[in-house]
Amino acid sequence: MKKGIKTKILETAIKLFGEQGYNQVSMRDIAGELGISVGNLTYHYKRKEDLVEAAVLGTRKDYQKRAPMDTLCELNDYFIRMFERHKKNAYYFRHYTQLAQVCPAVYQSQVSVIRDIYDTLEQTVHRFVESGLMQPDVPKGRYGKMIKALIAVCVHGIPPMEGVEPMDAQARLGCIWAVLYPTLTKEGKNAFEEIEV
Repeated sequence: MKKGIKTKILETAIKLFGEQGYNQVSMRDIAGELGISVGNLTYHYKRKEDLVEAAVLGTRKDYQKRAPMDTLCELNDYFIRMFERHKKNAYYFRHYTQLAQVCPAVYQSQVSVIRDIYDTLEQTVHRFVESGLMQPDVPKGRYGKMIKALIAVCVHGIPPMEGVEPMDAQARLGCIWAVLYPTLTKEGKNAFEEIEV
């Protein structure tokens, strides 16, 4: 089945945003890459903001909130899938703050997803404590702060800067487990040994 022009435009925009960055790509660049006129492009997407909004909301159409996990292996896989989505949608994560300012619908989407991730991790941690994989939340509130730190690593990592290596998925996963490991019980640490990190 032949792809429609709107799909081709969206795919090309995402590709260029990922390669060059959101600010460096113009509507003219996207039209040129496709071999169409700017008028043809703006017939389908009036502004660059409309393109990025369609791209972000398009990735959410099949989105479902993840149920809490029962095992450390499931949690590890959850983070790995998150990093795969991050790599696939690099343009979005690189310009996370800017896109939220430019597109109100993107901001609402971001808030919704972050809340879902927080809830999923909070419920998972609660299950781990109940099942004896993690220590109790002492001092009270420690795990809420830890979950926020995990989300920050998942969403932002360390941006590329001079003299500091950017964090790839493996480095992020290592950071996550460096934070989680001290909270594990003896049973939890034994279960951790079965995970390939």
